[in-house]
Amino acid sequence: MYERYILSGLAHGIPVGKLPLILERYDLEAHSLSSVEKSLRNLKKHCGCNTNAQLVYEYREWVLKLDTDQILDS
Repeated sequence: MYERYILSGLAHGIPVGKLPLILERYDLEAHSLSSVEKSLRNLKKHCGCNTNAQLVYEYREWVLKLDTDQILDS
């Protein structure tokens, strides 16, 4: 579930640095930026992706609709 929100944030244009705010917004355990980056590295390695864009494309069926207005405005 955690990874799904990370991928969804990326798909909605949230910068990697603000992904912990997505986790906090949806009452998921707010992890550090380094933990988010580690999860992204592991997902990329698992599916053979080099970029976050490729990762979002690969897992496009996982993407959830998120309310990102407040996060993008901050």
